[in-house]
Amino acid sequence: MNAFDRAIAGHSAAIQRVAGYSVVIKRGPRESEPITGVLNHSTHEVFDEANQIPTKVKFSDWLFTKSELILAGKSITPLPGDLIVVTIRSVERTFKVVPIDKRPCVEPHDQSGLMVVVHTIEL
Repeated sequence: MNAFDRAIAGHSAAIQRVAGYSVVIKRGPRESEPITGVLNHSTHEVFDEANQIPTKVKFSDWLFTKSELILAGKSITPLPGDLIVVTIRSVERTFKVVPIDKRPCVEPHDQSGLMVVVHTIEL
């Protein structure tokens, strides 16, 4: 790990400590151990195929340390349809992993690939 990677790792750990939530990732009947994710909201323009017009959609993006994404003992990349479940202010909330238009549902957050952004919508 070079100096840049160490700086990214330190910055990411600080963000998770201050703004992180304990979440689990569900894929079918399987559920991950709790990991820390940071929730951010974003708006993206997507093409509405039915009406043939661009429209703005609100997404809930989750920031995770890539190495913590483990399900049934194996490293995973979240797939469309996976669920992220979190309790915020005593309310359980569920988010479904989705791609954004033609972009994938999981994208690197930094050039080192230590952190990833997972795009979701709240159910």
